[in-house]
Amino acid sequence: MLENGIVTALTGAKATVALPPKESCGGCGKCSLGKEGKEMLIEAENPVGAEKGDRVAVEIPSRDPLLAAFIIFGLPLLGLLGGAALGYLFFPADKPAGNLAAVALGLAGLAAVFLLVRRSERNRGAKKENRVRIVGILSARSETGRHG
Repeated sequence: MLENGIVTALTGAKATVALPPKESCGGCGKCSLGKEGKEMLIEAENPVGAEKGDRVAVEIPSRDPLLAAFIIFGLPLLGLLGGAALGYLFFPADKPAGNLAAVALGLAGLAAVFLLVRRSERNRGAKKENRVRIVGILSARSETGRHG
């Protein structure tokens, strides 16, 4: 999906781009971005040589929102519940140690799934087709001093 934003900072071959909130952001209530009119900051590759202050087109890879919600919420919940179930399965629940084992294994399952998801997302982001990148300069801040 293509979004328009303004380059706010440059760091090597990457640029920080401020994206204005969308109309759909105001109604979801999941964060305060749309309500307060705050811009979302995103780091993007800068193959076109955009400079600070330039208005640019940014290509953001899209992802199925249901899949993203499952990855963010569902998998960690499954890890927590699966670990707790293993704790109750292998340790008697009628003793305090059994409940403690269920809690400990539940938290361990949650942490393990979190680490796996984090690693998977890093690998996904490393692939070229999944990177956020600037695809064009819509308008330059100033034409003087710009290179070719």
